[in-house]
Amino acid sequence: MVSQKLQGKTSLRPFEEKHVTEVFALIEDNREFLSQWLDWVDEHTSLEDTLKMMQEAVRQFASKNGLMAGIWYEDRLVGCVGHRHIDWQNHTAKLTFWIAEPYQGAGLVSRSVKSVIQHSFYQLELGRLEIECGIDNERAIQLAERLGFMREGILRNALWLQNRPLDKVIYGLLREDWAAQQSR
Repeated sequence: MVSQKLQGKTSLRPFEEKHVTEVFALIEDNREFLSQWLDWVDEHTSLEDTLKMMQEAVRQFASKNGLMAGIWYEDRLVGCVGHRHIDWQNHTAKLTFWIAEPYQGAGLVSRSVKSVIQHSFYQLELGRLEIECGIDNERAIQLAERLGFMREGILRNALWLQNRPLDKVIYGLLREDWAAQQSR
């Protein structure tokens, strides 16, 4: 995926090391909000942590083993979408996404995730995508269901957030199901 213009003033751009300061600042500005949903936020505390994450994203993208892209709105970084690892043997990947709190509810994540789904199924030719999230993450659950992902199960105490174990819900989407939805 090369930088991609989405609807309106939104675009996706694969992360590069040059984005490290913007990504770190966005995490810092939204730390309390993001830590409700993402298990890596509490351990991600320095610019060096962000640099390591950016370097890994660049390596994975270059080796066609993952895609982490920034969600840009009016040329301002507001979130992230992609998959950190592609299981080529099984033609699957887990989607990940997050957005700064002030930008929730504007459809930016929906458009971004749709774009990554299209890329994953039709350019990368994956057959299955998954979304995993905390069982109380209503926005992520609503997004998964709205995009046609099927709830496949619950992993009990599989996520540790804010000093407590939480159940994680798993959603799956097959390429043929996505294609059928798009043809309606």
